[in-house]
Amino acid sequence: MAFRPKRLLACCLAVGLLGGGLSAVSASEHGSLRLFRLNLQHQLVKSADVGGAAGCRNFLWPPRVYRVAQLGYAYCEIYTERNCPADSIVRMLWLGSHYRPQNLDPNVPQLRILPGTRWQVYREDDLKKDLRVASRRCVYQAE
Repeated sequence: MAFRPKRLLACCLAVGLLGGGLSAVSASEHGSLRLFRLNLQHQLVKSADVGGAAGCRNFLWPPRVYRVAQLGYAYCEIYTERNCPADSIVRMLWLGSHYRPQNLDPNVPQLRILPGTRWQVYREDDLKKDLRVASRRCVYQAE
């Protein structure tokens, strides 16, 4: 395969122009909520990666969730029903050992998912099962 400097220059220019258009978005609005499920071999598999606008958002296809990673938001909450009704909020356990958000007690299920990558769905019946969720609410500024 021959080296083609003109093609390389065109690709770099296109990437530079596209990348420049992305910088107009506020840096404080780049949150990400990554949802993971268990496969048949009990391995984590990404089931959804959502981000962007804050507020209540419904999932197009309700994903199954076992573990959650939340980055960039003040906090998030996930719900088993659409439109984020308060009675369907999912409780989460923090499993991290080195970093604990805001003096969190890891033995108490939490309603808010603070920034971190080691949140697990809390189920009283079985901690080794994932759960289908229908909506999420994320907030950039803590209330």
